[in-house]
Amino acid sequence: MLLYDASAGIGAFYSADANGGLRLIKQYDNFRKTWDIAVNVKFLPSGGGLFLYDRSAGTGAFYSVDPKNQ
Repeated sequence: MLLYDASAGIGAFYSADANGGLRLIKQYDNFRKTWDIAVNVKFLPSGGGLFLYDRSAGTGAFYSVDPKNQ
């Protein structure tokens, strides 16, 4: 999951275990402060990620993290 603090420009990807525990996978300290749309996407054939979009700027970005490699 992504936790996003727009005012600070920080986005952090976490995984959750069966007991509700969270583990930080990857943190970005330079996220845009204006992302307003986030969509889960499936990258074929093997992975997934997140598409973030800033409507006012017409800018989007794909992010993907692999919790096994962190």
